[in-house]
Amino acid sequence: MVKEEMCKTNDSLSDKIADRILILFIAISIIPIITLLNASFNYIITDNFRMPQFVRQQGFMSYLKNSIFLSSMSIILGLAIALPAAYALARYKFTGLNMFSIFVVFPLLIPTIAYFLPFAVSIKRIQDISGIKFYNTYNGYYILAIMYAVMYLPFSIWMLRGFIVSIPVEIEEAARVDGCSTFGIMARILLPLISSGIVVTAMLLLMLVWDERLLVDVLMTSDNMKTVALWPSYDNNRFFAAPLSSIPIFAIFFVVQKNFMKGLTGGALKE
Repeated sequence: MVKEEMCKTNDSLSDKIADRILILFIAISIIPIITLLNASFNYIITDNFRMPQFVRQQGFMSYLKNSIFLSSMSIILGLAIALPAAYALARYKFTGLNMFSIFVVFPLLIPTIAYFLPFAVSIKRIQDISGIKFYNTYNGYYILAIMYAVMYLPFSIWMLRGFIVSIPVEIEEAARVDGCSTFGIMARILLPLISSGIVVTAMLLLMLVWDERLLVDVLMTSDNMKTVALWPSYDNNRFFAAPLSSIPIFAIFFVVQKNFMKGLTGGALKE
């Protein structure tokens, strides 16, 4: 009885400490956001700000179009590659599975800046050999989409694997008895069941690609070909540029928030 009370006391104390740490972390995290919003509000009030004029002068719609194109291509390509790989890791047992899993995660340890020089040199050589222009063209966006899909592939695979594991394998076995192929199982059964997980993975990929600017800056030096992350802002405009460029992300999140929240816990079941 005494031990049970001591355990309850320890659990209560640890919960309180965890709550305090979480509150402190959240408070520290929102300080830059509050500072930015406050500066933006002051800029609107003091400088007689007009949003339509600002957006038109700075070419925001052109940057937004480029970001949407790049993000969409990266998400589609990333999910197309990650889904079969996640399915294989979740359902098949083969020699070297553990080692393969380690190698899948390894690219996450490489910082983006490490890709900068090899990427720039490789693109220049490919352009010289093939004669295809990649700088300041949409061909460059296709290359960037492939690059992002590969860079964030480990993240996508392990996110989707968790959702696939939570689906009972008996459902797939019943489909195989009825003559359904592996591709048919993935397309007709698995994808609808893990739709929330796909939404979560796509949203997180969107946020990663939307904010990435290092590799885009290699290929897109012309203002009309840059993305929102490279949207130029001068003087006090920078205080409003950041919140405005984040509005599309908030809008998309608002639309898919139900599936997003459902998907966050959808892959939490143990194997």
